[in-house]
Amino acid sequence: MAHNPDAFAREVDEELREDRLKAIWRRYGLLIVGGAVALVLATAASVGWNAWQENRRIADADAFDVALRSSAEPVPAAEELEGMAADANTGYRAIGRLTAAQLYDAAGNLDAARDALATLAADGQVPDLYRDLARLLDVAAGLDAMSPDAALADLQPLAADGAPWRHSARELIAAAQLEAGDTAAAATTLEALAADGTAPPGLRARASELVAALSGAPATE
Repeated sequence: MAHNPDAFAREVDEELREDRLKAIWRRYGLLIVGGAVALVLATAASVGWNAWQENRRIADADAFDVALRSSAEPVPAAEELEGMAADANTGYRAIGRLTAAQLYDAAGNLDAARDALATLAADGQVPDLYRDLARLLDVAAGLDAMSPDAALADLQPLAADGAPWRHSARELIAAAQLEAGDTAAAATTLEALAADGTAPPGLRARASELVAALSGAPATE
């Protein structure tokens, strides 16, 4: 069988572009979690302010503070936060579990982090905004261990028009499409995200960089 050097070069170039895209995703992927954590902190401040309006919320605010400061080690503090969240009656029910998941993740205990997020996602006493955030973070945390099809199935509802976390969900969809080897679909998803004026500027910039990685010039020696 005759060797086709042009076809071989195209194949190598395509693999290099995919490798570069994966490297960029791994560099930026945790920013999704970082953005969610920023939201959690902002929400915590808001809830803390509103807590002064009701005795029950004051009690939850105090319990959150005590649990968070209960230990300098992340895992014991996370366990205290989960206990506090189970008994909370306000927004701290969500914030406690989200913060616990963050602490578990910081300690390298991914399974415990995902368990905390799954518990929050299933909690009917929590507003859908936070339950959807928990679902999104759970997929982000477990993306490497999930099949691309499973990740896409979990992300599609979160990426629907009007969904509060749709932009981050679409970024994760592109990562799942890439893992599935569907670079064309990943490029289409990222191009749409980069052009979406309602998406956060930082996320649009990442999408643009990832699109550039997919359509980069052929590698040269």
